[in-house]
Amino acid sequence: MIIRECRIDDIKELSNVALSTAMAGKDGNSYFYNKDLISQYYCEPYIRFDAQYCFAVEEDNVCCGYTVGVIDSIEFFKWFNAVWLVKLRAQYKNCKSISEEEDRILNLIKEDVEPSDYFEQYPAHLHINLLDTMQGKSIGTRLISTLLQKLADDNIKGVHLGVQIDNNKAIGFYKHLGFKVIEEKPWGYVMGKALSIGKAQNSN
Repeated sequence: MIIRECRIDDIKELSNVALSTAMAGKDGNSYFYNKDLISQYYCEPYIRFDAQYCFAVEEDNVCCGYTVGVIDSIEFFKWFNAVWLVKLRAQYKNCKSISEEEDRILNLIKEDVEPSDYFEQYPAHLHINLLDTMQGKSIGTRLISTLLQKLADDNIKGVHLGVQIDNNKAIGFYKHLGFKVIEEKPWGYVMGKALSIGKAQNSN
């Protein structure tokens, strides 16, 4: 098992990871008619925007997990709104949907992402997903710590992420890594972590 920087040719395998963990960490295959949709919103754009902040877990030459992030959420979402969402809106115009969760993502595509107040203190943000076979082995800790160290080395003062309200396992995992709830949303929580710039991140 290795952790390495994501590549463009990883996107198909990482799309499978995103779909297989789409329902609060559980398999989303039966909830999505458009199989790449979840990755095209939460994973692929990060790799295409700046892959140096995106890391994959590879085992037996297959990607089985990832964390993707950006150092400047404001700049990322400017690009995301102006370039990426325009592409997705054209691709998924009048497309078929088979679940409320798929409808939710399709509705997200229709709206630009607006800056939030916490972007000032926590300018970076990330997403992380691991297949079930990779969980419970400290791989998630190693994966996210790799990104946190990269952010700290690049003098980023804080990072945030979103987690669904019913994903108690993930909430506990993030708290263990030093994240705290910084804002409550109807769908869950935004959690943030201040980074010790230039210093190794303590994941214990």
